[in-house]
Amino acid sequence: MKTAVLLIIVFVEAMFHSMPYPFVAYMVADFFYWLDRNDKETDKIVSFYAGLVASCFSLAQFISSFVWGGLSDRKGRRPILLIGMLGNAITAPLFGLAPNYTLAVIFRSLSGLINGNVGVARAYAREISDETNTEKIFSYLGFAWGIGVLIGPIIGGGLSNVTGRFPSVFTPGGFWDDYPYLLPMLVNSCIILTGLCVGYFAIEDVPRKQIKGQGSEVLTKNRDFLVSTAIYAISGLAFLSFQEIFPLWCRALKQNGGLGFEDSGPIGLIQSLGGVSVIVFQLFLVPWASAKYGILFVMKLAWFLCLPVFFFTPFFSYVYGVAMWLGISFLYLVFSAVQSCVLTAIGIGINNSVSSDLVGTANGAAQSAVSLFRFIGPAAAGGIFGWSTSNGMGFPFNAHFIFILDMLLGVVSLALLFSLNEKVNKRKESINNDLSVPLISNQKSNQN
Repeated sequence: MKTAVLLIIVFVEAMFHSMPYPFVAYMVADFFYWLDRNDKETDKIVSFYAGLVASCFSLAQFISSFVWGGLSDRKGRRPILLIGMLGNAITAPLFGLAPNYTLAVIFRSLSGLINGNVGVARAYAREISDETNTEKIFSYLGFAWGIGVLIGPIIGGGLSNVTGRFPSVFTPGGFWDDYPYLLPMLVNSCIILTGLCVGYFAIEDVPRKQIKGQGSEVLTKNRDFLVSTAIYAISGLAFLSFQEIFPLWCRALKQNGGLGFEDSGPIGLIQSLGGVSVIVFQLFLVPWASAKYGILFVMKLAWFLCLPVFFFTPFFSYVYGVAMWLGISFLYLVFSAVQSCVLTAIGIGINNSVSSDLVGTANGAAQSAVSLFRFIGPAAAGGIFGWSTSNGMGFPFNAHFIFILDMLLGVVSLALLFSLNEKVNKRKESINNDLSVPLISNQKSNQN
């Protein structure tokens, strides 16, 4: 039951994160309605400000995640998880109702400030698992995230601008024209509230030992935790940059190196397809590979597969018709699969690097670190992409440039992975702040 409830929480969290992806660029373009769609500078401006929307959410999480993680160690996971879901349920429709860019940024920032559920959910997963099923539980989390990522963009792209899509149902010229991005966020809020109700009655806190010392001081001396967190942050920067730039690249004009999509619907469909690969990989491949070869092997292999995706994606702006659709759909499927593998495995690594009395604080700190990088990433990526589409320069400083930078971030992550201690393949169960305590292993782990 605990696992099922946790999966519901992760599912609604994934939906909340992914639902705006298809329409944010179009939302920003509507706010700046005076811009000429055919002007080369328009893509540059829209890209930059769309990136800022995502960045403000991550900045708020950077500020709050460490606090929420520490509170969950002291007060329990249950109240923190419930507060996070309630915050999402309130701020989601506020974001859809935003009449201007400033309020959109404020409401999205508020969402990140109230919510620290990603890190707390991972801490809770550690508590309800043991050394025999850790990989399976975390893979289930990835599965739930994949379902959310699958459904979120479909709703976000399909239910935005409904007067244009379904004029017979939603009469043009009325309320839904004034708030074209409200409906998907309302649906999101209703789903979150359902999850909140289930969580309120079903979440049970697991008894835990209290922190014996200063958690932050202990973590700064833990090399495995620091390296794992660095990998998490850099990988998160690369992945989020790609996710944010992909819709901007799809919307950008052909002559600017994009695909020239006029509508967010196809973007949402492509991004949702990525959720299918996440489901398959998380249910079948990740648990098996992690148990047999270790989480380090899974992360290394996933990053090796992801590097070509970053490099080849922008070349499909030169392709037309069915080949273009098949190509970008396939690459996004691969991207989604390897991203889920890396993030699931590194989540296990972070949990394995600390003792159980610090797991909430550690996950909160890791989430703060990745949020800082994600704050920098979207705004920087949007600005870089906008510059690259308007500078008139050739390869690699044209629309390919940001994708190449993402690939280089992947190379850095790979280098850090090869420096990471093999001990993170096994969990540390000892409730002890002594960093010299070795990780507990079982016979099966030793054989691997």
